[in-house]
Amino acid sequence: MNAGPFLPHPDFTMRFSMAGDDCSLHFNLDELTPKQQADHYSNQVLTGMLQVALLYIADRGDQVCLYNTFATPPWSDVLIRYHEMFSRMGLDPLPLERIQYHPMDDYYASVAATPTEVQLENLYMVSGSNAPLHKSDQALQTSQDLNSKLHFAKHAPEFGLAVPETFITTKAGLGSAETKAFFAKHKAPLMLKILGLAGARNVTQVATLDEAADYVAEFSEDLDIILQERLDTDDYQEMTVDIHVSEQD
Repeated sequence: MNAGPFLPHPDFTMRFSMAGDDCSLHFNLDELTPKQQADHYSNQVLTGMLQVALLYIADRGDQVCLYNTFATPPWSDVLIRYHEMFSRMGLDPLPLERIQYHPMDDYYASVAATPTEVQLENLYMVSGSNAPLHKSDQALQTSQDLNSKLHFAKHAPEFGLAVPETFITTKAGLGSAETKAFFAKHKAPLMLKILGLAGARNVTQVATLDEAADYVAEFSEDLDIILQERLDTDDYQEMTVDIHVSEQD
């Protein structure tokens, strides 16, 4: 069965299989640092709410996979309450009997081993942990590039996209003369970014090399690090663009 990120699906039935994938996009879940483990767990828990929201996105012939925590009290009661609220709002949620329940820590292996009659497997994104479903190294590489701060910093200027002045190094290279020169050039604090979870995790402000070294102390020496000049927010505005995806386009 084909598996991939969300797409309009008027002609196909879907099984929505979405868990906390972000950390496994760039890191092996068996080799996480303590901070990464905590971030990953909080992301998994947060995704539980998004799984419930899928009940009003899915169509009648679809299925939604939830963490099995939702199958027992008190969370089963919360699930029913939200399902009833969706109905009162006119959202026509998926019937509760169309839900499949899977363990949070072995989610995708359980989904892959559970039969379904639907035609497509709908993922939040192609990631390392959902490899039992997508089974594609090429799709994983594409997803890694599309969701990589490092890839964007390297290649955005080639396409005329303006980015703050950027220096890319590794943890082992933080003490290099080039890194020291980049800090010296920008008197204000720099932004330090490493690959990992979404939602501004692993993005921080550092004023000195020592602060940068402390932030990445628990990581391996080959960790990729992005250093960028910190823009004056008085000169820039941030905006969010929402894209509506319907079943037609």
